[in-house]
Amino acid sequence: MQKNLFFFLFTFILLNTCTQKPKTAVVASWKGHNLYADEFQKMYIAYASANPIRDNQALRKRYAEYMLEQKIIANIAQNNGLDTLKEVKIDVKLKKDNVLRQQYMRSIMDSRVKKPEEMEIREAFRKKSTGILLEQIFSKTAAEIDSLDKLLKSGKKFEDLAINSMRKYNPNQPDTTYKMGWITYGEMDLAPEEVAFSLKEGQRSKPVKSFNGWHIFRAAKIRSTTNVDISAYQNERENLSNNLYRRRFEEATQHYLDSTLQSLPLSINNKTLQKVWGKIEPWIKKANPENLAIILTIECAKYSDSDLPRTTPLAQVDGATYTVGQFIDHLQTVPAFMIQSNLTEAVEFALKNSIFAKRAELNGYNENSIVELEERTAKIIGLYYAKLRKTVDTLNTERLKDEYYEKWKETYFIDTMITTFKAYVYKDSANVWKTINAWQKSRNFKQAVEESSAHLRIETRTTRAALADINGIPEHNLPMDSDKMDQVFAGPYDDIDGTVILIAPVSRSYVFIPRENANERLDEVVTKNLSSVTHEQILPAEYSKSAVVYNLEALDGIVPYYSESASQKMK
Repeated sequence: MQKNLFFFLFTFILLNTCTQKPKTAVVASWKGHNLYADEFQKMYIAYASANPIRDNQALRKRYAEYMLEQKIIANIAQNNGLDTLKEVKIDVKLKKDNVLRQQYMRSIMDSRVKKPEEMEIREAFRKKSTGILLEQIFSKTAAEIDSLDKLLKSGKKFEDLAINSMRKYNPNQPDTTYKMGWITYGEMDLAPEEVAFSLKEGQRSKPVKSFNGWHIFRAAKIRSTTNVDISAYQNERENLSNNLYRRRFEEATQHYLDSTLQSLPLSINNKTLQKVWGKIEPWIKKANPENLAIILTIECAKYSDSDLPRTTPLAQVDGATYTVGQFIDHLQTVPAFMIQSNLTEAVEFALKNSIFAKRAELNGYNENSIVELEERTAKIIGLYYAKLRKTVDTLNTERLKDEYYEKWKETYFIDTMITTFKAYVYKDSANVWKTINAWQKSRNFKQAVEESSAHLRIETRTTRAALADINGIPEHNLPMDSDKMDQVFAGPYDDIDGTVILIAPVSRSYVFIPRENANERLDEVVTKNLSSVTHEQILPAEYSKSAVVYNLEALDGIVPYYSESASQKMK
């Protein structure tokens, strides 16, 4: 479902971003703090596209509540003067520049990108059910790949050429690196994908170019699941079409950016570039993939070095100077794999973003409503996280322990679970299954039990178990749902005296770890949830979730619900 939701939302964005008017409806508010519909739409779509969710009104309310709280905290941050922080200014500018470039490129590329035709969509459906165990010979240049192709045709072994070609660019990798593994539809650039999926088993391809370089492929094995069900195709058709169009749009945009940069006079000062690496290498070494973006945001904002000032020229492009400071500020937008000792590719990536954002400004895109929305939401998020970082350094977590012990008792500090349940005790399994079959037909458990009353007795029982031991004990794992209690049961199970029972829970209570014994666990829990703890501590003392006012009509209409089942309102 998640992929379908992503493509559904992608299509909605693509069809509406160029034409939609600013949406000024308020979706949630508290004491003069308002969350506007366009802000919610933008952030909720991004959230729903990145997370496995079931879209419904209850989820939209929770997310609107969280966004409203972010705005309240951002307003506090602005009143504290945090909007003057360099890290906030840089973050807002980078996000605005990215959308400036996107909007400018959309105006150029929309008419150039071909919409998928029916046969192309059907071919995508075929590829989607195909996997290829692929191998490759690789080169960065057209001349070298042509030379390798001639060697193949002269009788050289594919394996030997493949191993040597990969070793040239990855000397420390194993000899098997040329084996790409099982490749499925959507994992490659469009041109190499077209070539690879046209191969027969054991066949090799002609040289083909990707964004990374040049390849000669060989299909070691092919597996395919032929699906002739027309309904399966119809169910997938829209998603496949949207996916193919999106990929074409992204690749066409990338080609345009690359060719434009190549056409401009560009010179990079390699000595200065090596000095830049010397400055940022320690940041990279102390980071991991999870916190790299945060570390770069903080370190880039703090950067001030007399040995290599921010104003030092790093490159000349199209007659303009690109400085060390400009590159440092753009570093957090550069893909992680480009941030290595040779930073040339990283500089070119940053330059493309910078050049086209500037062109967008010159063409009046600062007045674009989508750019304005991006700047507004980027400022909210930038201020929010700046306030969190400022507060977390001074937060006295010791004084919060009593508060969070009470708040999180049922989540983290249960010692023993006590469940009271009804046990429907039968003499044999045959009568149990009569009850179950009667319940399945009538959907009325109480009636089914009454019909079998001559063959059972009903007892009220209570069991206790340590939280660590409840797995496998059915009464402790059944949901407590007071509205549907006569429908919630487990079994049948063999009872200790040879009878058979069905189980339905009646009540559940807990024995908690005493507060005085919970300090070590509290430290772990508060540290684990430090962001949410800090978030709650910054909110005004008078703030109450129950006092938030929602515009449910606006929440429902902000973007179509993905499906009827997903749009069930949970009130």
